Amino acid sequence: MRGGVRRSAGNFATIENYTRQRLPLAFLRRVLRGAIDGLHATSAEIGVALVGERRMARLLKAHPPRRSYPRTRVTNVLSFSYTRRRGAITGDIILCVPVAEREARRFRRTRKAHLAVLLVHGMVHLAGYRHYEQREAHRMELMERRILATIDFT
Repeated sequence: MRGGVRRSAGNFATIENYTRQRLPLAFLRRVLRGAIDGLHATSAEIGVALVGERRMARLLKAHPPRRSYPRTRVTNVLSFSYTRRRGAITGDIILCVPVAEREARRFRRTRKAHLAVLLVHGMVHLAGYRHYEQREAHRMELMERRILATIDFT
């Protein structure tokens, strides 16, 4: 296991970098910890994969999301939740690094900051939040902002 982090008993997360890029894995571990704490999870088992566009395209083909992505064949983040117990967060988050880098430039953020935003977005999805309707999206965005406010971006 490369890049894992243990919290208290029952909480576990791993981060795997499947790209050739050097990425801020220690920082992303802190973001995961902050998200787990911010979501008040009683237990967590999270797998994070940092992938390129080809791998993300294959995942999207095998697991099409509810929303379509007409202008692109890849998306920035996918979340797969495996638990529906209250307080428990179990699942996988896939982040597409090249898409995240393009978005970071467009939003005038650093790559590190945008990866944090996407990771928190994926974690909030694993906790059961959705953004199919405007009201849900607003609630989800408030939760994401609250979690991001607690994370040290240095």
